[in-house]
Order: sequence, then structure tokens, then C-alpha cells
Amino acid sequence: MRLRSEIGCIYATMAEHSYTQVEGWLERCHAVLMRDLSLPDFGFFRDTQKLKILVAGVPLADVGRGASWYIKDWTNDRVYDGLRNDLERSNPGIVCAGRPNILGSVHAMKEARLTKCSIRFMVEKNSAVDVVLRSSRVCLRGGNRVARLWVDHRPAHVCHNCMQLGHISTLCAFPPRCRLCRGNHKTLNHLCQARNCDGKQGESCEHTVRLCLLCEGSGHFTGHPSCPAVKMTPEVIPPPLRGSPMAGDAGARSGIADRSRNRENVR
Repeated sequence: MRLRSEIGCIYATMAEHSYTQVEGWLERCHAVLMRDLSLPDFGFFRDTQKLKILVAGVPLADVGRGASWYIKDWTNDRVYDGLRNDLERSNPGIVCAGRPNILGSVHAMKEARLTKCSIRFMVEKNSAVDVVLRSSRVCLRGGNRVARLWVDHRPAHVCHNCMQLGHISTLCAFPPRCRLCRGNHKTLNHLCQARNCDGKQGESCEHTVRLCLLCEGSGHFTGHPSCPAVKMTPEVIPPPLRGSPMAGDAGARSGIADRSRNRENVR
């Protein structure tokens, strides 16, 4: 575990117990974590729904310093803790739930003589964030900055059992399919049927035809990163264009978040 100067979170998932049951164990958990991990004093809080927002046009230089900035200013925890505090203080109701991240290489920005950057924040999902996303504006570093919802797009999961999209093999209830010969067996059990073939079980050989079950294209096996079907299926569906990008109950809460100065305001 790597501890930051002001913020750090430990997330506990309770698969077999409710929060009410675990609540009685928190004092013992607190003592064990303090002893074994040498953590500073901390408290337990129920978690909240979170989302990421991107703030663009953030000055790389501190207020009052103009366009002059140094790489060392963006390679320490102090500047990121300051951004977190600035966002909460300048926008009442917003609660940061993690350490901010700068997008891109600081060294490349310095070489290109850039004066502005983009910062990604993890925040708790509440009405204050909804207002920010509706207006696409947020106050940060002494100015009104452009803000929008950050949506992670990753290649879709391909099940290694049935070769379909959207789930993993440990949760698959479909019959197996082989990615090498498209037969009704697991890929690990694949064995070339050609006479005198030296191919090993579960591996492709010179007789294997590269054909994808998803895009029905040739030249690659099912699940290859270059497959159009994998690229065109994002893991997270983009938000609607109209209205607020936030869906569902903005005040919904579910387990462990950091102790923020704005938490009481949100409640």
C-alpha cells in the first residue's frame, strides 16, 4: 500500500455479511490496521456512489505566477491535495473521493510550453455534481473551468468459455466454444485433427484457420484486440446527450469513503 500525504482509502467488500453485522467488528479492524499497516488514525464510513469528472483548462502555474511553472510542482502530493481541497472549497457540496490525476506527461507539457492541463477527479455522486455537469462549468484554481463527465472506454470482455462479449468465463453458463476451430469444446481441449500434425493441445498450428466468431472476419482469432466487434463495444455505455449525464438517484449511497470536509454539507 502506498499512502498519500492527506488522502488514502481502503475498500472492503462484504459478500457474506451486512453492514449491520460488520459494524460491531470495526473497533477490532481499526486496531489491526493501525498495528499491522502502521496507518495514521482514520475512521470507517459507508461508501457512496462515485463518478469521474474531467476539468479542462486548468492552469499549470499557481495563481499569480503567470505562465511560469516547474515540473517539480506537479510531481508531489502537495499539488494534488491542494487541487482536491480547492475543488471542494470553491464548489460547495462537491465531495472528492480520491486523489486527482493529471492527464498526460508533465515533461511533454513542459517541452511543448503548455500553460494549461486537464485534471480528472473522482467525486461522490450528488446533486452538486449534477449541477456542475448540467452547466459544464466548475470553479478551480481561481477560475471558471470547463467540466464534463469522464467515461472509461475499454475493450469489451470476451468470455474464454463461450467466446461471447460482456462477461467472463467464471460467470458463464453457455456451452463452450473453441477460439481456434470454433468447435463445441474449450480452447484448452483443442487438438488438431490433421494427420501427423505436431501441434500441441490447446495451441494453434499450421492447419489452424484464423476466423473470428464475433465479426466473422478472417485474419485474427476471437477476442483479438484488433477485432472491430471488440472495439465497438465499450465496457461503459456513454451518457445521453440531453439533460444531465447522471442517471438514477443522485443521493443514493451504498459503503467506505474518505472523511471529507463537505460530507456534512451533503447530508
